[in-house]
Amino acid sequence: MVISIQSSTAPGTMSRTEQATKAVQDTFRKLASGIRGEQGSGSSSLLAIADRFTSQVRGINQARSNVNDGVSMVQVADSGLEEIQSSFQRIRELAVQGANGALSDSDRQALQAEAEQLQEQVDSLVKDTEFNGVSLLAAGQPVSLQTGPGEGDRTVLHFQDFSSAFAGFDLSTQAGAEGAVAALDGNLEIVGQARSQLGSVQSNLAAQLESLGSSVESLTAPRSRIQSSDFAGEISALVSARVRDNALMAVQTQANQDPARVMGLL
Repeated sequence: MVISIQSSTAPGTMSRTEQATKAVQDTFRKLASGIRGEQGSGSSSLLAIADRFTSQVRGINQARSNVNDGVSMVQVADSGLEEIQSSFQRIRELAVQGANGALSDSDRQALQAEAEQLQEQVDSLVKDTEFNGVSLLAAGQPVSLQTGPGEGDRTVLHFQDFSSAFAGFDLSTQAGAEGAVAALDGNLEIVGQARSQLGSVQSNLAAQLESLGSSVESLTAPRSRIQSSDFAGEISALVSARVRDNALMAVQTQANQDPARVMGLL
């Protein structure tokens, strides 16, 4: 009589063992990466949504950088106007001094020399105040900023052209000095209004930065929920997978020992 001994390790048992082992490996991978799913696995629709959120967030962050460039441009222009304002205030002080009849001609010549030097400084500021090669006080050209992630999210900055706004002054005579006082009051009014407008523009850009920051926060939270692993859930799944894996391994080991026991009896 021929006795046939077959291993009791059934294919189904091996398949379940492999599945349990794979479940353990998958859970370890998710915990290590911190990402819920990988490309080609998990919920493709959720990953597509997360990708869209990522594109939006990156676009908004770049828009924030663009707005900060706009803020810097406005600040540079305002700084130039502040220097011009200071120069005009000094020239006006000289004009008031020159309008005094107690001064001699040589005194007024000294006042005129300082006024001319200050006027040259004003002309230089108008010509040379720029940001990254863009003239801010002499060109009068609008500057368009991309201030959002969308195609139409734009803000246009308008910088006034002062290239021919300010004429020189003659403080060499009492009459000339008297006339310069009124002209300088007009110049100071122009510069003051321009600085006020720039202040409003800067406030508007600051509000846009705050809004963009809120948008990033509102998109980052759901993106993280979609992409990030649920660590508590994954650890629970890991424990369950390890228990199943160990149980199946024990069953397989016991099954493999049965033929040896039969052969021992024979």
